[in-house]
Amino acid sequence: MLTSSYSVAALALVFGYLLGSIPFGMILTRLAGTQDLRSVGSGNIGATNVLRTGRKGLAAATLLGDMLKGTVAVILAGKFGGPNAAMLAALGAFLGGSASRVAKASRPISACCLACSGRARWHSAPCG
Repeated sequence: MLTSSYSVAALALVFGYLLGSIPFGMILTRLAGTQDLRSVGSGNIGATNVLRTGRKGLAAATLLGDMLKGTVAVILAGKFGGPNAAMLAALGAFLGGSASRVAKASRPISACCLACSGRARWHSAPCG
């Protein structure tokens, strides 16, 4: 049983990391045909820098995507693995959102991190 709990924990952490590392800013600006986001403003790939491109809709979509990736990681891990898995998924999403090498750009603490920290606290709160 102990091995199973370690497996669930590792899976939740990796799942959160993979979701957290999705660079929505880069994906959406590339799909919209705008310039490389890393060459604009601060060089970050978050919603604030997308806003600097002058595309408010893309910036809002980036913010939403960044928030949802952390939230989805926490909710799914919590549903299938319990509150500890939800917390580990939040940690994974935080690490994926701030230290991922997928985008090869600086990624400060983002909306993903704020969203998943709030969801993890809510999800691990006792019911009743």
